[in-house]
Amino acid sequence: LPREALAAGRLARRSLDLQREVAAQGKLAAIQVRHGVVRARADLEQARRETERLQRRAEGLEALRGALNQLSAIGRELTTHRSMSQLLPLIKERLKALMPVDAVIVLEHCPADASLQLLAGRAEGRELSGLCIDLKDPASLAARCARQRQVVLGPEPGEPVRRLVGTEVLHSAAFLPLLEDGQLIGVLSVQAQPAQAYGPRELALLEPLAAYVAIAIDNANAWRRQQDTVRALEQAQAVLETQKQALERASLTDPLTGLWNRRYIEPRIEAAAARIGAGGVDDPGLALLVLDLDHFKLVNDRHGHLAGDLVLQAVARAVTAVLRPGDEVARWGGEEFIVAAWQI
Repeated sequence: LPREALAAGRLARRSLDLQREVAAQGKLAAIQVRHGVVRARADLEQARRETERLQRRAEGLEALRGALNQLSAIGRELTTHRSMSQLLPLIKERLKALMPVDAVIVLEHCPADASLQLLAGRAEGRELSGLCIDLKDPASLAARCARQRQVVLGPEPGEPVRRLVGTEVLHSAAFLPLLEDGQLIGVLSVQAQPAQAYGPRELALLEPLAAYVAIAIDNANAWRRQQDTVRALEQAQAVLETQKQALERASLTDPLTGLWNRRYIEPRIEAAAARIGAGGVDDPGLALLVLDLDHFKLVNDRHGHLAGDLVLQAVARAVTAVLRPGDEVARWGGEEFIVAAWQI
Protein backbone atom coordinates (compact mmCIF):
# COMPACT_ATOMS: atom_id res chain seq x y z
CA LEU A 1 0.00 0.00 0.00
CA PRO A 2 2.70 2.62 0.77
CA ARG A 3 4.41 1.75 -2.47
CA GLU A 4 1.17 2.33 -4.39
CA ALA A 5 0.64 5.61 -2.52
CA LEU A 6 4.09 6.84 -3.50
CA ALA A 7 3.45 5.97 -7.12
CA ALA A 8 0.12 7.75 -7.05
CA GLY A 9 1.78 10.82 -5.50
CA ARG A 10 4.47 10.87 -8.17
CA LEU A 11 1.83 10.53 -10.86
CA ALA A 12 -0.17 13.37 -9.37
CA ARG A 13 2.92 15.60 -9.24
CA ARG A 14 3.76 14.79 -12.86
CA SER A 15 0.20 15.57 -13.87
CA LEU A 16 0.37 18.87 -11.99
CA ASP A 17 3.73 19.73 -13.60
CA LEU A 18 2.30 18.91 -17.02
CA GLN A 19 -0.69 21.12 -16.36
CA ARG A 20 1.61 23.92 -15.29
CA GLU A 21 3.77 23.44 -18.37
CA VAL A 22 0.70 23.48 -20.63
CA ALA A 23 -0.58 26.58 -18.86
CA ALA A 24 2.83 28.28 -19.22
CA GLN A 25 2.97 27.40 -22.89
CA GLY A 26 -0.56 28.74 -23.31
CA LYS A 27 0.43 31.99 -21.61
CA LEU A 28 3.55 32.23 -23.81
CA ALA A 29 1.49 31.61 -26.90
CA ALA A 30 -1.01 34.24 -25.80
CA ILE A 31 1.83 36.71 -25.15
CA GLN A 32 3.31 35.95 -28.56
CA VAL A 33 -0.07 36.39 -30.20
CA ARG A 34 -0.61 39.68 -28.41
CA HIS A 35 2.91 40.83 -29.37
CA GLY A 36 2.27 39.83 -32.98
CA VAL A 37 -0.98 41.73 -33.02
CA VAL A 38 0.67 44.82 -31.51
CA ARG A 39 3.54 44.56 -33.97
CA ALA A 40 1.17 44.06 -36.86
CA ARG A 41 -0.80 47.08 -35.74
CA ALA A 42 2.41 49.10 -35.44
CA ASP A 43 3.53 47.98 -38.90
CA LEU A 44 0.12 48.82 -40.27
CA GLU A 45 0.20 52.26 -38.67
CA GLN A 46 3.69 52.86 -40.01
CA ALA A 47 2.58 51.76 -43.48
CA ARG A 48 -0.41 54.08 -43.24
CA ARG A 49 1.76 56.99 -42.21
CA GLU A 50 4.24 56.24 -45.01
CA THR A 51 1.38 56.06 -47.49
CA GLU A 52 0.05 59.40 -46.28
CA ARG A 53 3.55 60.89 -46.45
CA LEU A 54 4.04 59.65 -49.99
CA GLN A 55 0.60 60.90 -50.92
CA ARG A 56 1.37 64.33 -49.46
CA ARG A 57 4.70 64.32 -51.29
CA ALA A 58 2.98 63.36 -54.53
CA GLU A 59 0.42 66.11 -54.00
CA GLY A 60 3.21 68.55 -53.22
CA LEU A 61 5.14 67.53 -56.32
CA GLU A 62 1.99 67.86 -58.41
CA ALA A 63 1.35 71.31 -56.95
CA LEU A 64 4.98 72.23 -57.61
CA ARG A 65 4.67 70.97 -61.18
CA GLY A 66 1.58 73.13 -61.67
CA ALA A 67 3.38 76.10 -60.16
CA LEU A 68 6.39 75.56 -62.41
CA ASN A 69 4.04 75.38 -65.40
CA GLN A 70 2.59 78.72 -64.37
CA LEU A 71 6.10 80.14 -64.03
CA SER A 72 6.95 78.78 -67.46
CA ALA A 73 3.96 80.65 -68.87
CA ILE A 74 5.10 83.81 -67.08
CA GLY A 75 8.60 83.24 -68.46
CA ARG A 76 7.32 83.01 -72.02
CA GLU A 77 5.42 86.26 -71.58
CA LEU A 78 8.40 87.94 -69.95
CA THR A 79 10.79 86.99 -72.73
CA THR A 80 8.43 88.21 -75.47
CA HIS A 81 7.53 91.61 -73.96
CA ARG A 82 9.71 94.67 -73.64
CA SER A 83 7.72 96.55 -70.98
CA MET A 84 8.42 95.29 -67.46
CA SER A 85 5.90 97.72 -65.93
CA GLN A 86 3.12 96.16 -68.02
CA LEU A 87 4.05 92.65 -66.93
CA LEU A 88 4.40 93.28 -63.19
CA PRO A 89 0.64 93.16 -62.47
CA LEU A 90 0.47 89.83 -64.29
CA ILE A 91 3.47 88.43 -62.39
CA LYS A 92 2.00 89.57 -59.07
CA GLU A 93 -1.39 87.99 -59.75
CA ARG A 94 0.20 84.72 -60.90
CA LEU A 95 2.46 84.56 -57.85
CA LYS A 96 -0.43 85.24 -55.48
CA ALA A 97 -1.82 81.84 -56.38
CA LEU A 98 1.46 80.26 -55.27
CA MET A 99 2.63 82.28 -52.26
CA PRO A 100 1.91 85.45 -50.26
CA VAL A 101 2.76 88.49 -52.40
CA ASP A 102 2.04 92.14 -51.63
CA ALA A 103 4.80 93.80 -53.64
CA VAL A 104 6.94 92.90 -56.66
CA ILE A 105 9.93 95.09 -57.46
CA VAL A 106 12.56 94.93 -60.19
CA LEU A 107 15.72 96.97 -59.62
CA GLU A 108 18.20 97.52 -62.46
CA HIS A 109 21.94 97.65 -61.82
CA CYS A 110 23.56 100.94 -62.88
CA PRO A 111 27.35 100.39 -62.93
CA ALA A 112 28.04 104.06 -63.72
CA ASP A 113 26.99 105.25 -60.25
CA ALA A 114 27.10 101.86 -58.45
CA SER A 115 23.42 101.87 -57.62
CA LEU A 116 20.18 99.98 -58.06
CA GLN A 117 17.53 102.00 -59.87
CA LEU A 118 13.84 101.11 -59.85
CA LEU A 119 13.01 99.59 -63.22
CA ALA A 120 9.46 98.61 -62.28
CA GLY A 121 7.63 98.18 -59.00
CA ARG A 122 4.09 97.53 -57.91
CA ALA A 123 2.62 97.50 -54.40
CA GLU A 124 -0.86 98.08 -53.05
CA GLY A 125 -2.18 98.04 -56.62
CA ARG A 126 -0.13 101.02 -57.78
CA GLU A 127 3.16 101.73 -59.48
CA LEU A 128 6.16 102.69 -57.37
CA SER A 129 8.65 105.36 -58.39
CA GLY A 130 11.75 107.18 -57.26
CA LEU A 131 13.55 104.22 -55.68
CA CYS A 132 17.36 104.37 -55.82
CA ILE A 133 19.67 102.26 -53.63
CA ASP A 134 23.40 102.72 -53.18
CA LEU A 135 25.18 99.37 -53.56
CA LYS A 136 27.33 100.25 -50.54
CA ASP A 137 24.32 100.74 -48.27
CA PRO A 138 24.95 98.30 -45.39
CA ALA A 139 21.32 98.38 -44.25
CA SER A 140 19.81 97.54 -47.64
CA LEU A 141 18.94 93.89 -48.23
CA ALA A 142 18.72 94.59 -51.97
CA ALA A 143 22.24 96.04 -51.95
CA ARG A 144 23.49 93.03 -49.97
CA CYS A 145 21.90 90.70 -52.52
CA ALA A 146 23.59 92.60 -55.36
CA ARG A 147 26.98 92.64 -53.64
CA GLN A 148 26.94 88.94 -52.69
CA ARG A 149 25.00 87.86 -55.80
CA GLN A 150 23.07 85.47 -53.60
CA VAL A 151 19.49 85.12 -52.42
CA VAL A 152 18.79 87.22 -49.34
CA LEU A 153 15.76 86.69 -47.11
CA GLY A 154 14.67 89.19 -44.53
CA PRO A 155 14.19 90.69 -42.20
CA GLU A 156 16.13 88.44 -39.84
CA PRO A 157 14.68 87.81 -36.36
CA GLY A 158 15.30 90.87 -34.26
CA GLU A 159 15.75 93.15 -37.27
CA PRO A 160 13.28 96.02 -37.70
CA VAL A 161 10.55 95.50 -40.24
CA ARG A 162 11.08 97.15 -43.63
CA ARG A 163 8.75 99.58 -45.31
CA LEU A 164 8.69 100.51 -48.96
CA VAL A 165 8.12 104.16 -49.77
CA GLY A 166 4.38 104.77 -49.41
CA THR A 167 3.50 101.14 -48.67
CA GLU A 168 2.36 99.04 -45.73
CA VAL A 169 4.81 97.35 -43.38
CA LEU A 170 6.21 94.19 -44.97
CA HIS A 171 7.43 91.46 -42.63
CA SER A 172 8.85 89.10 -45.31
CA ALA A 173 11.05 89.83 -48.30
CA ALA A 174 13.02 87.74 -50.75
CA PHE A 175 15.76 89.37 -52.83
CA LEU A 176 17.14 87.42 -55.79
CA PRO A 177 20.06 88.53 -57.99
CA LEU A 178 19.36 88.89 -61.70
CA LEU A 179 22.35 87.52 -63.60
CA GLU A 180 23.01 87.13 -67.32
CA ASP A 181 26.24 85.43 -68.42
CA GLY A 182 27.60 85.98 -64.91
CA GLN A 183 27.00 89.72 -65.03
CA LEU A 184 24.74 91.46 -62.51
CA ILE A 185 21.73 92.99 -64.25
CA GLY A 186 19.65 93.82 -61.21
CA VAL A 187 17.65 92.47 -58.26
CA LEU A 188 14.16 90.97 -58.09
CA SER A 189 12.31 91.48 -54.81
CA VAL A 190 9.07 89.79 -53.75
CA GLN A 191 7.63 91.00 -50.46
CA ALA A 192 4.65 90.18 -48.24
CA GLN A 193 3.08 91.25 -44.96
CA PRO A 194 3.05 87.80 -43.22
CA ALA A 195 6.26 86.90 -41.39
CA GLN A 196 8.43 84.01 -42.63
CA ALA A 197 6.47 83.83 -45.87
CA TYR A 198 9.33 82.60 -48.03
CA GLY A 199 10.98 79.24 -47.50
CA PRO A 200 12.64 76.55 -49.64
CA ARG A 201 9.45 75.84 -51.62
CA GLU A 202 8.92 79.51 -52.48
CA LEU A 203 12.58 79.97 -53.43
CA ALA A 204 12.34 76.92 -55.70
CA LEU A 205 9.69 78.89 -57.60
CA LEU A 206 11.25 82.35 -57.38
CA GLU A 207 14.71 81.38 -58.64
CA PRO A 208 13.45 80.31 -62.12
CA LEU A 209 11.34 83.48 -62.18
CA ALA A 210 14.46 85.56 -61.50
CA ALA A 211 16.19 83.86 -64.45
CA TYR A 212 13.24 84.75 -66.70
CA VAL A 213 13.26 88.36 -65.49
CA ALA A 214 17.01 88.63 -66.16
CA ILE A 215 16.48 87.39 -69.73
CA ALA A 216 13.60 89.83 -70.20
CA ILE A 217 15.70 92.80 -69.00
CA ASP A 218 18.62 91.77 -71.20
CA ASN A 219 16.27 91.43 -74.19
CA ALA A 220 14.72 94.82 -73.47
CA ASN A 221 18.17 96.45 -73.21
CA ALA A 222 19.25 94.82 -76.46
CA TRP A 223 16.05 96.02 -78.13
CA ARG A 224 16.62 99.57 -76.86
CA ARG A 225 20.20 99.51 -78.14
CA GLN A 226 18.96 98.26 -81.49
CA GLN A 227 16.33 100.99 -81.64
CA ASP A 228 18.92 103.63 -80.72
CA THR A 229 21.17 102.32 -83.50
CA VAL A 230 18.30 102.34 -85.99
CA ARG A 231 17.35 105.91 -85.04
CA ALA A 232 20.98 107.03 -85.32
CA LEU A 233 21.25 105.41 -88.76
CA GLU A 234 17.97 106.97 -89.87
CA GLN A 235 19.14 110.40 -88.70
CA ALA A 236 22.48 109.95 -90.45
CA GLN A 237 20.68 108.83 -93.62
CA ALA A 238 18.38 111.86 -93.44
CA VAL A 239 21.40 114.15 -93.09
CA LEU A 240 23.10 112.46 -96.03
CA GLU A 241 19.94 112.73 -98.12
CA THR A 242 19.65 116.43 -97.29
CA GLN A 243 23.29 116.97 -98.16
CA LYS A 244 22.84 114.99 -101.38
CA GLN A 245 19.83 117.07 -102.38
CA ALA A 246 21.73 120.25 -101.50
CA LEU A 247 24.68 119.17 -103.62
CA GLU A 248 22.40 118.21 -106.51
CA ARG A 249 20.61 121.54 -106.23
CA ALA A 250 23.93 123.39 -106.05
CA SER A 251 25.20 121.60 -109.17
CA LEU A 252 22.08 122.72 -111.08
CA THR A 253 21.87 126.27 -109.69
CA ASP A 254 23.67 129.46 -110.64
CA PRO A 255 25.36 130.61 -107.39
CA LEU A 256 25.15 134.33 -108.24
CA THR A 257 21.48 134.70 -109.19
CA GLY A 258 19.99 131.60 -107.59
CA LEU A 259 18.39 130.65 -110.91
CA TRP A 260 18.66 127.30 -112.62
CA ASN A 261 21.84 126.95 -114.67
CA ARG A 262 22.43 125.65 -118.19
CA ARG A 263 23.17 122.15 -116.91
CA TYR A 264 19.63 121.94 -115.55
CA ILE A 265 17.61 123.61 -118.30
CA GLU A 266 19.36 122.32 -121.42
CA PRO A 267 18.42 118.61 -121.02
CA ARG A 268 14.81 119.59 -120.32
CA ILE A 269 14.63 121.73 -123.44
CA GLU A 270 16.20 118.99 -125.55
CA ALA A 271 13.76 116.39 -124.20
CA ALA A 272 10.77 118.70 -124.93
CA ALA A 273 12.06 119.41 -128.42
CA ALA A 274 12.40 115.69 -129.11
CA ARG A 275 8.81 115.11 -128.06
CA ILE A 276 7.56 117.95 -130.21
CA GLY A 277 9.62 116.74 -133.14
CA ALA A 278 8.06 113.29 -132.78
CA GLY A 279 4.67 114.87 -133.48
CA GLY A 280 2.94 113.95 -130.24
CA VAL A 281 -0.59 115.34 -130.47
CA ASP A 282 -0.90 115.55 -126.69
CA ASP A 283 2.36 117.45 -126.19
CA PRO A 284 1.63 120.77 -124.43
CA GLY A 285 4.23 122.67 -126.45
CA LEU A 286 7.11 124.94 -125.48
CA ALA A 287 8.16 128.54 -126.04
CA LEU A 288 11.72 129.73 -125.43
CA LEU A 289 12.65 133.33 -124.69
CA VAL A 290 16.34 134.22 -124.80
CA LEU A 291 17.38 137.42 -123.03
CA ASP A 292 20.74 139.09 -123.63
CA LEU A 293 21.72 142.22 -121.72
CA ASP A 294 23.06 144.87 -124.12
CA HIS A 295 26.24 146.73 -123.23
CA PHE A 296 26.73 144.63 -120.09
CA LYS A 297 30.51 144.68 -120.57
CA LEU A 298 30.37 148.47 -120.39
CA VAL A 299 28.73 148.21 -116.93
CA ASN A 300 31.56 146.01 -115.72
CA ASP A 301 34.22 148.26 -117.21
CA ARG A 302 32.78 151.52 -115.80
CA HIS A 303 31.39 150.41 -112.45
CA GLY A 304 33.22 147.21 -111.68
CA HIS A 305 32.23 143.56 -111.56
CA LEU A 306 30.41 143.97 -108.23
CA ALA A 307 27.99 146.37 -109.90
CA GLY A 308 27.65 143.94 -112.78
CA ASP A 309 26.73 141.19 -110.37
CA LEU A 310 24.05 143.41 -108.83
CA VAL A 311 22.59 144.04 -112.27
CA LEU A 312 22.44 140.31 -113.03
CA GLN A 313 20.69 139.66 -109.71
CA ALA A 314 18.18 142.44 -110.33
CA VAL A 315 17.36 141.06 -113.78
CA ALA A 316 16.90 137.56 -112.32
CA ARG A 317 14.43 138.91 -109.75
CA ALA A 318 12.51 140.93 -112.34
CA VAL A 319 12.13 138.00 -114.75
CA THR A 320 11.17 135.57 -112.00
CA ALA A 321 8.47 137.96 -110.79
CA VAL A 322 6.58 137.86 -114.10
CA LEU A 323 6.77 134.12 -114.80
CA ARG A 324 3.63 132.03 -114.97
CA PRO A 325 3.29 129.08 -112.59
CA GLY A 326 5.29 126.22 -114.09
CA ASP A 327 7.53 128.36 -116.29
CA GLU A 328 11.27 128.33 -115.62
CA VAL A 329 14.10 130.79 -116.08
CA ALA A 330 17.78 129.91 -116.12
CA ARG A 331 21.05 131.74 -116.52
CA TRP A 332 22.37 130.47 -119.82
CA GLY A 333 25.79 132.01 -119.43
CA GLY A 334 27.40 135.43 -118.83
CA GLU A 335 24.67 138.06 -119.33
CA GLU A 336 22.32 135.64 -121.17
CA PHE A 337 19.11 134.25 -119.67
CA ILE A 338 16.59 131.75 -121.09
CA VAL A 339 12.94 131.36 -120.19
CA ALA A 340 11.19 128.05 -120.84
CA ALA A 341 7.45 128.69 -121.10
CA TRP A 342 5.79 125.31 -120.89
CA GLN A 343 2.26 124.47 -122.05
CA ILE A 344 1.96 127.03 -124.82
